[in-house]
Amino acid sequence: MVNFTVDEIRGLMDKKKNIRNMSVIAHVDHGKSTLTDSLVSKAGIIAGAKAGETRFTDTPRPQGFGLHQGRQPDRNYQAGREDEKYNGFLINLIDSPGHVDFSSEVTAALRVTDGALVVVDCVSGVCVQTETVLRQAIAERIKPVLFMNKMDRALLELQLGQEELFQTFQRIVENINVIIATYGDDDGPVGPISVDPSVGNVGFGSGLHGWAFTLKQFAEIYAEKFGVKKSDPVVSYRETVAEESEVMCLSKSPNKHNRLFCKCQPMPDGMADDIEKGEINANDDAKSRAKVLTEKYAMDATDARKIWCFGPDGTGPNILVDVTKGVQYLNEIKDSVVAGFQWATKEGVLCDENMRGVRFNIHDVTLHADAIHRGGGQIIPTARRVLYACVLTAQPRLLEPVYLVEIQCPEAAVGGIYGVLNRRRGHVFEESRIAGTPMFVVKAYLPVNESFGFTADLRSHTGGQAFPQCVFDHWQVLPGDPFEGSSRPAQVVAETRKRKGLKEGIPALDNYLDKL
Repeated sequence: MVNFTVDEIRGLMDKKKNIRNMSVIAHVDHGKSTLTDSLVSKAGIIAGAKAGETRFTDTPRPQGFGLHQGRQPDRNYQAGREDEKYNGFLINLIDSPGHVDFSSEVTAALRVTDGALVVVDCVSGVCVQTETVLRQAIAERIKPVLFMNKMDRALLELQLGQEELFQTFQRIVENINVIIATYGDDDGPVGPISVDPSVGNVGFGSGLHGWAFTLKQFAEIYAEKFGVKKSDPVVSYRETVAEESEVMCLSKSPNKHNRLFCKCQPMPDGMADDIEKGEINANDDAKSRAKVLTEKYAMDATDARKIWCFGPDGTGPNILVDVTKGVQYLNEIKDSVVAGFQWATKEGVLCDENMRGVRFNIHDVTLHADAIHRGGGQIIPTARRVLYACVLTAQPRLLEPVYLVEIQCPEAAVGGIYGVLNRRRGHVFEESRIAGTPMFVVKAYLPVNESFGFTADLRSHTGGQAFPQCVFDHWQVLPGDPFEGSSRPAQVVAETRKRKGLKEGIPALDNYLDKL
């Protein structure tokens, strides 16, 4: 709870739009007046040492417990707080009586307030009068906020364990929401009125000792205690190859009885894009798909009809093609080879990123005559190993995502835009004037990895006159060889492997390529 001075609160009274009225409602002896005392002390109206004992909002009881016209069981006070945006709010709290005989006063208080603070003793839980006052609040279309009071009793007197305390809180929230669901309607004019700690409308604390917190505040304290760090922005890359495999790659199964011979090569330009757009689809008829591939990409007609699958996930921009001739038992291992292909294309050999634009060709297969020796446990890891070997022998490369950036600015700011883009590996491909205005539209390509802080940098160099919009456009090869330690791709691979917890360095070819 935050301390305020009377002068600060007096200043808040001038902001009429920031004044809120709230009622404190609860069962008898659940701690309404004590909680209100703590709030009053933080507002500087009473001494903090007397909070919880003064019962500031109580009034002298007339003899015979009768109601007089001059007697006001509800007393107003003002307390200020700061919200997340640091806009001051003035809150007028009405401490309503909890006894069942004063239900009419509770209704009167609710009718002049904007919200209701429902106080529940976390030891006693939801009681009869809690349900009554909550029903009254819902009937008056008042959104409730839940506060679980007397946490000090649960911790010190009852000494509840962590799990017991959690179950107690959960049960109270559930009971409150059951009452709300019984008498209220989330589709009504007020909107959703159920309470949820993760939303921020449930508080926990002790009115007697003057402390309280929400789940978000506690999580922030917990995060600092356990050193939770915010990571840098993560960019997703793709793995590809620059040319056909240099050698015929061979991998043997763990039992050494089965052999797979494969090669890989890059797809023709535009084919991966067509697959991602759905123009070439794994679910299309094989003959019609083969016709498109033959006519548009000059693929061999036989190979086009013998595409086993697309990957990863069955629809990705990589293909597995059967170019074998007369191999026995080949169809029996097809599902296992496809599973290994999906695995390999989803987690590439360089840094476990998806592959893109790679065609894998199965040239030959040697299988054991006994089916028990060529099961999935033998073929799937072998298929993955041979595909990794194919990639490592075909000059592997990284693809980085690229934004299409459209920038509107006056003519005087165009020079600053070029300077910022050049420093960030971007390049302008179109520049035009908007007819009838002094504004220019500059279109450029900008790598996503270079886009962090781009907007602030652009505005600082153009005096705030440039307004960029970024959308993903395409993938492009990241210049450099990932095997050269000083190159940009090598740095990206090292950073990605470290972030994912993989071994340092790209695996050696010997791990995947076997000898005859």
